[in-house]
Amino acid sequence: LCVPMMFIDPQSRECVANEPDSAGLLKNDDGVFIGNWPEKFAIANSTENWNGVRWTTVVWPPPTSLTSRRVLLMHECYHNIEKSLGFPVQMVSNPQMGKKDGRIWLRMEWAALMSALESKGDQRINAIRDALTFRAYRHQLFKGSAETEGQMEMHEGLAEYTGTRLCGLSPAAAAYYVADTAFPAREKNPSFESSFAYTSGPAYGLLLDALSPNWRSDLKPTDDLGSLLQEAANVILPSNLAEAAEQKMLLYHGKQVRTEETAREEKHEKTVAAYRAALVDGPVLVLPLQKMNLQYDPRNVETLDSVGTVYPTIRISDVWGILSVTGGGALISSSWTTARVSAPTKSSPDNCSGDRWTLKLADGWKVTAGDRGGDFTLVKSE
Repeated sequence: LCVPMMFIDPQSRECVANEPDSAGLLKNDDGVFIGNWPEKFAIANSTENWNGVRWTTVVWPPPTSLTSRRVLLMHECYHNIEKSLGFPVQMVSNPQMGKKDGRIWLRMEWAALMSALESKGDQRINAIRDALTFRAYRHQLFKGSAETEGQMEMHEGLAEYTGTRLCGLSPAAAAYYVADTAFPAREKNPSFESSFAYTSGPAYGLLLDALSPNWRSDLKPTDDLGSLLQEAANVILPSNLAEAAEQKMLLYHGKQVRTEETAREEKHEKTVAAYRAALVDGPVLVLPLQKMNLQYDPRNVETLDSVGTVYPTIRISDVWGILSVTGGGALISSSWTTARVSAPTKSSPDNCSGDRWTLKLADGWKVTAGDRGGDFTLVKSE
């Protein structure tokens, strides 16, 4: 995990790295290497290939909490090497995490996992059984969700587990950090579609460490953390998942969670309807995605069923230029081939803008009429 790393100031784009780049653009300054992060790249806690080096990038300043800072750094360093370990980047859609029932049973799974982390013996095993029951029932409700959730857990979940496991805390202290500090904050995230694995991953990983210490030795990208924990804990799930889930949820403040999620769903339906009216039914600008570079908040996204995912704020750089969305949202198709924003209201040869978004065009690209009346798209200039 000792990898090329840099901190980047989001305002000035100045970067400070721990090693030089192959082109010599980063200048040695008393043992660190200073330069400017190219505009075409996002400024995010992420990884990026630049000038012959695969960098781990961290937005400056990092968290002030020592533990949170170490978790973040180890998380991002893991992303730098995950491909070399045989774990491909798997960005998949999990729209069920935006649905009322999906959120209810995810929160129940989390609550039981946190109970398991903070208990021992039979109490821990019983909590694990409850968590896996809630998980299995959610998968039963949403066809195909077991596979897509597993893929995200093998990507972001393993990264966050790595950060938590290697942040300097003892296993017991790490478990309490996840249950008492990280979980309460993440349960308040605006959405779970892209962020759920940050909670599930370390919880499953730490429990597996306790029950099956060698679980990582033959781990495969196709493995499921829930299945691994079920085997390690030697638990059998109830045959009637719906009945068992409804009964067990009462142990984890399930009535309160259901009330909260029912109230949220009413507001959520209005939000989704507004996005659909603006980015699906209304006039839009369609941008082809070819070599995209994204900067967004994974804690706040909205899924429009099979149409795609709305990112309320996002920065996208591609061959055609740089799109900056500060509100109103951009809709990225489920196939990851196009992005949509509301139709432009102002346009010039170099720039155009609309409702809370701006587009800086690259040389050789222009805005033209789209296939549907009132729509626009980007094409190469002749």
